[in-house]
Parts: sequence; structure tokens; C-alpha cells
Amino acid sequence: MLWFLIAGSLAFVVDVVRDVLGVYAARAVSFWLAATTTWLINRNISFAGRNTSGSLLTEYLRYLGLMLGGGAVNIAVYSLLAWTFPQGPLWLIL
Repeated sequence: MLWFLIAGSLAFVVDVVRDVLGVYAARAVSFWLAATTTWLINRNISFAGRNTSGSLLTEYLRYLGLMLGGGAVNIAVYSLLAWTFPQGPLWLIL
């Protein structure tokens, strides 16, 4: 459970990184990086003892597919807030 929480915390750190892509594109990239980070940590540490089926790529794509539903809601809310309120770095992180 501790590694599961650490993975989520690291994903948050990756998720708030902004660069020259702009607010919306950087958010999409950061979501992909955060989802990949959580998959890697959870697969290799948090749930390392569990058996997996299929190829590594299939497992990764399945995980990303499942994350897209929550990610779509997350990005929609983020975009609404970024469009409605000032786009200061601290505000977007919160």
C-alpha cells in the first residue's frame, strides 16, 4: 500500500510540470507521463508479485485505456478552470 501511495504522489509531481507547450498541451503530456509513471511503479514495485497475462505492451495499453476515462474528466475540469481563472502557476497546480 505504501508503494501505491508513493506512485500516486510521484505521478502528481510529474503531472504539475509545465513547459513551453502551453497550458493545455502541457497538461495532456503531463497526464500521459503521470499515467506511465504510476503504471511503471505499480507494476514493478507495488504489485510486483502478481501474475500478468499477455505482453508488456498489451498490459501498458490496457492500463492507459482505463486511465483515459478518468483523465478525460480530469483534463476537462482542468481546462474549464484554466479558461475561467487566471493562469498563474500556483493556481493551476491547486
